[in-house]
Amino acid sequence: MAQGDPKVSTTRQNNPAATEDRVAAKRTVTYIFNTSATSSTLSIPYAVAVDDEVQAAYRNSVARVSGGDGAITVTVNSGQKVSLFLNSDAAPGRRKNAVYAVTPKDRNVRVTVKEKKGKHNDPDTPVLVATEKALEKYNAPLTGDIWMKVTHKFTAADVDAAVPAGTRAEIIAALRILYGGLTGNTLTLTIPASGTQAAFTTTLTFADADNPRDNITSFSLTTDGLPRVHPAGFAAILKAAVDSSVTAISMSSNWRPCLGSIAHRAGLGVDVNNVGGTRMFRTAGANATEVRLLQAFQAKPTDANKAAYEAERDKNQPLHVQGFRRSLQQNPGVKQCFDPWEMDSNTRDNQAATPNRQNDGNSKLHGNHLHITARDGVIIA
Repeated sequence: MAQGDPKVSTTRQNNPAATEDRVAAKRTVTYIFNTSATSSTLSIPYAVAVDDEVQAAYRNSVARVSGGDGAITVTVNSGQKVSLFLNSDAAPGRRKNAVYAVTPKDRNVRVTVKEKKGKHNDPDTPVLVATEKALEKYNAPLTGDIWMKVTHKFTAADVDAAVPAGTRAEIIAALRILYGGLTGNTLTLTIPASGTQAAFTTTLTFADADNPRDNITSFSLTTDGLPRVHPAGFAAILKAAVDSSVTAISMSSNWRPCLGSIAHRAGLGVDVNNVGGTRMFRTAGANATEVRLLQAFQAKPTDANKAAYEAERDKNQPLHVQGFRRSLQQNPGVKQCFDPWEMDSNTRDNQAATPNRQNDGNSKLHGNHLHITARDGVIIA
């Protein structure tokens, strides 16, 4: 513009020929989660996307929302699409199936996501149920099919990067078979003879799970269930079998959509009900003498009290079970280990496991199986 030329207004008020420059109206989108159909205490991982782009706050991490009417609130411009990545599909690098997309226009939006059990093929698209002056209300389901949609499915190509560094080649090869698609419900690992070490073979047998079958319209254990378990979980089980010379493991539960903690629903929970022929089961009160001797040792930590406690403990559980558990507790891919004898809520800290006294809900729950929670570094750090 030459010196002295008048300034040309770019607003329509001063210059009707100018392009209108509007500030887009702001809208809020709120999601309310209700998972009381199975557990209102769920802590569900999520990441928010706007116009199909994950927001900066979630690019390298996930947030959590409570299943007990917890809320996620997002402020966007009118006309922008909001959607969510949930569960293990919310983890960076795994975001494939955004759900519950809405596009607010003239009003704010509230979406109530309610879990329901049973077989349902409802889409995840929110349904408008009421319109108020400044708010549109939507409902959306959270079914077993949608849980499966938002749980990452691993492939054979994912195994190497998903297991702890130093995992032996034979375990990786066995896992590639599992994630490539088993043809039956067993997985066999063979370690060839080396020097004075004899060859070793162990077999994992997987039970077909009732919960997925009861809550998903079409489900196969080998195609849909096992590949949704994080490879670190099965790698830890196989390593523990090798370390303790256990030749047979029975797996009672793996990934499941509508039962238990977020660990199982996110593919980070693995349950074992038989280790080398020993059933993982103890009735409440069966370890009363063991608990009494432990309390005596804790009150007076003498060598004699320690020996008495350890003798009673060892008498009530086979050595191969102790070795199997010890390997799991020491595995960097494992965060928790619970079984009928011991409870270790954080294997990564310096606190020793405590005896399973079956005196609260969690300890009673693990009176009939061994459970591990695997670490993926995001959902479970």
